[in-house]
Amino acid sequence: MTETIINLETVNPIEFFGVNNGKLDILKKKFPLLKILSRGTQIKLSGAPEQIESAKEKIELILRYLERKVREAFRLGPSPLKLRVRRKQA
Repeated sequence: MTETIINLETVNPIEFFGVNNGKLDILKKKFPLLKILSRGTQIKLSGAPEQIESAKEKIELILRYLERKVREAFRLGPSPLKLRVRRKQA
């Protein structure tokens, strides 16, 4: 059995794990032969090397997506709804 730890420091853990770990549960169902534990900003994968590598690839895809989503949000600035609310208050 092999173990790997993946750090989630570049994304919001709630975005990755989901409310009540809903997204993490989906990952666990996708890889039932792996033991997947989460602690803070880390995920620990335990199991067969092939399964770990496959899960790690999927996790890295999810992380890249979430990182891109955050970058785009900063690039776009405040939402039009917030701008509209500010204009009405002024």
